Amino acid sequence: MKGSPLVRAVVLLGVIIALGWPLHWLTRQGSPVAVNESLPSGSLADPLVALPVDLMFSKPALRLELSHLGKIIWAKDAPSVHEEIELKLPIPKEGVELVANVQWPGQEWAALRVKATLPGASELERTVWGAGSVEAVVPLP
Repeated sequence: MKGSPLVRAVVLLGVIIALGWPLHWLTRQGSPVAVNESLPSGSLADPLVALPVDLMFSKPALRLELSHLGKIIWAKDAPSVHEEIELKLPIPKEGVELVANVQWPGQEWAALRVKATLPGASELERTVWGAGSVEAVVPLP
C-alpha cells in the first residue's frame, strides 16, 4: 500500500463526483410537460354505438340500474318483467362491461337475464342471480 492517504482521498472524491454527476442528471426532476387532456377530433376514441339490450326478470323487480364506467346509463323503478331498451355506448373491440344493480321484493332468489347484440357479433346472453338485491358485472365481450 503505497501512496499518500490524502491523494487517495482526493482521487476517491473525484471518482464519486464523476459517477454521481450522470446519476444526478438522469434522475433529476425535469421541467413539467404540458399534457393535453382533451382528445382531438378523429382520435382513437370509440364512437357511440346503439346497443339493443333485452332484459328479462324471473319475477318483478323493484328497481334496476345499469351503469357503465361508473355512470348510470339506464334506470327504472318497477320495471316490467320484460324490457327492451337501446343503450348508446362506446364499444371498444374488447367489449363492454355493464354493472347491473337490481332490487327485488323479499329475500327469495330471482334472476335477471341480459341479452345484447354487439355490432358484428352474435347475440350474447348473461344471467345474474340474487336474493333481495344484487350488484353484478355483466361482461359483454
